[in-house]
Amino acid sequence: MKQFVSAHGVRCNLDEPETIQEKLMWLNIYDADPLKSDCADKLKVKEYARNVLGVDIGVPTIKVWDNANDIDFSELPERFVLKCNHGSGMNIIVQDKSKINEDDARQKLNRWMNDDFSMRNGFESHYHWIERKIFAEKIIGNGCGELRDYKFWCFNGEPNFWTINDGNGHGQWMKFYDMN
Repeated sequence: MKQFVSAHGVRCNLDEPETIQEKLMWLNIYDADPLKSDCADKLKVKEYARNVLGVDIGVPTIKVWDNANDIDFSELPERFVLKCNHGSGMNIIVQDKSKINEDDARQKLNRWMNDDFSMRNGFESHYHWIERKIFAEKIIGNGCGELRDYKFWCFNGEPNFWTINDGNGHGQWMKFYDMN
């Protein structure tokens, strides 16, 4: 709660949350639905979406590992993305496999595997329960490493607003819009 007050300058109203920040804080503290972990897991969410929608809409997974030392880069295509499934921003975008420093990539991935993302940006306990994996995914985007990400924020099953995230970690930005 101290972190909330420091970031927002006001106390968090958990009795009757009104702002998006208060609602998210309430969910982080009181909503322990195991589905949150499955949906935050970048591998399990693909299976969940396939089961719910009846169609595969996810980016194709190339291979999955428990440890970065097990990655055989010779088995991977010329372009791909390496990711950890248990957090955010744990991505290595490989546009040209001949230019990757394999040792640096393994070191970074293994460091991320030891990171408890649940405590990184406040308290998001659902990330703590994800069985950690590393995976390679087909690369998508415009070929320049840029990718625009659209998110719809729903409460009680209804979309309330949406965001656009743009950039690849360098000058990244997010814009919020209401449904109108």
